[in-house]
Formats: sequence, C-alpha cells, structure tokens
Amino acid sequence: TKKGRKNTKEHNENIAKANWKKVRCVETGQIFNSIEEANIWCGLQPKSGKIGECCRGQRKRAGGYTWEYVNKIE
Repeated sequence: TKKGRKNTKEHNENIAKANWKKVRCVETGQIFNSIEEANIWCGLQPKSGKIGECCRGQRKRAGGYTWEYVNKIE
C-alpha cells in the first residue's frame, strides 16, 4: 500500500462497524449493535438476512421474534 494509506483489516472492520444499524427485539426490548449480533443471539446464521427483512417490513418474525431498527437519536 502507499505510504499513509490505511487499508488494513482492522481499518476495514472499523468502517463496517460504523455502518452497522442497531436493532431491537420487540418482545424483550434488548438492543443489539448489529443484525449479525442479533442473529447469533436468536440462533440464526450470522449472515442471515431474515432480521433485516423483518426490520424492513418484508416479514413478520425472524428467529421467533419481532425486530425493528433502533433510531440513532435514542
């Protein structure tokens, strides 16, 4: 890489984390920092798109729970 250019795995992971959307399990009120984290908690595959579909109104439940995005204002 060129001098001064940050193109490391850690840098790329930090960019990805900044773009994560927090989600809430409606039934429990628990908030997760990412959909992937919520997937693991409720027993879905980490990269499953089901919770995201639920948050976007494309399905009612994922992993046995109802999900919603958390506003950044909260």
